[in-house]
Amino acid sequence: MKKTILIVLYILFFNIFVFSETEYPIDILCKFPKIIKIRGNKVYITCYDNVKVYVYSLKNRKIEMSFLKKGEGPSEAKYSPSRNGFKIFKDYYSVSVLGKIMYFDREGRLIKSKRHQPKYYGLLPVGNNFVCEQGGMPDPKNAGAKRMKRKIVLLGTDMEKIKDIVEYDTLVLQRYNFRTKKKEINLIRDYSGYSVVGNKIYCGKSYEDGGEFHVFDSDGKLIRKFRIEFKKRKIKDRYKKEFLLFKTEWLKSLNKKPNLIIKDVIYLKYYPSFRNFFISDNKIYMLEYPYDKYIRITIADIYGKVLESKRIYKKNPYRFMLEMGDGYYIYDNALYYLSDTEEGWVLKKMEF
Repeated sequence: MKKTILIVLYILFFNIFVFSETEYPIDILCKFPKIIKIRGNKVYITCYDNVKVYVYSLKNRKIEMSFLKKGEGPSEAKYSPSRNGFKIFKDYYSVSVLGKIMYFDREGRLIKSKRHQPKYYGLLPVGNNFVCEQGGMPDPKNAGAKRMKRKIVLLGTDMEKIKDIVEYDTLVLQRYNFRTKKKEINLIRDYSGYSVVGNKIYCGKSYEDGGEFHVFDSDGKLIRKFRIEFKKRKIKDRYKKEFLLFKTEWLKSLNKKPNLIIKDVIYLKYYPSFRNFFISDNKIYMLEYPYDKYIRITIADIYGKVLESKRIYKKNPYRFMLEMGDGYYIYDNALYYLSDTEEGWVLKKMEF
């Protein structure tokens, strides 16, 4: 009897994690939408092709407004903003795109626009300054370099660099292998990024066996640094096969020849410890690469103490991870992602 009860409880628990998703239909006609921010019951979504920022209300289940359009004018952009290029304030938004930062009021009206050097991107206001990334470049003396330096820098009010606050050594996306005389493309790479919470800057980098974090104040002074340990995991052949299949289908949908990229793909031996990190409700959420039956989110406090790990079971977690692409977001103990269905795009929320 006890064994039967345990089995029933296990099935109920498992089904909760597999099927307990809330779906929100979204009326967006665009390719490759992605979530760039969530605050309260508002989800901010942008698209690669039309650059608009859509404000979706979870409470009202509809898009309430949109702003930003494609162009080169003061309130326009040539490219869609990234997560690191969008910040929400009490009365306005800041939007950073290539060579420009714009401020919009809560109705989407332009307040002001200011240009800066295009080598700085993903500007986020912090205190009286800005934090951003300076474009990473391989060593110019070594055209076949496997790694490059990525700098997180602090800019002043004049948009000029005050200093580099952290520098990460990371894999080059593409390189030319002089030995094989082929171009190589790394599509699983170690992750590095930054986020602003209040007046603090959080920088993080994933390695094969852990993540390294630095926390700075708004003037770029180091407050603390810590490391979160992970076990090294070899990249599975199944993931490689699913990746090639998914990439082939995706390229065909764009009327491109799959062999233009597929034949040049190379892989690391081990997964990076996490694919991305998000900071919400005084916690750091780190999304790991897929396991055979689930994906896992490791949660730590903002001082680096691991609190717990959550498993989200999926029939094919490898495919699930690939289909989410970069369009997902983790906020307040829930994973949000966009799904392309026959009826159109759907926003899904999975609480864990």
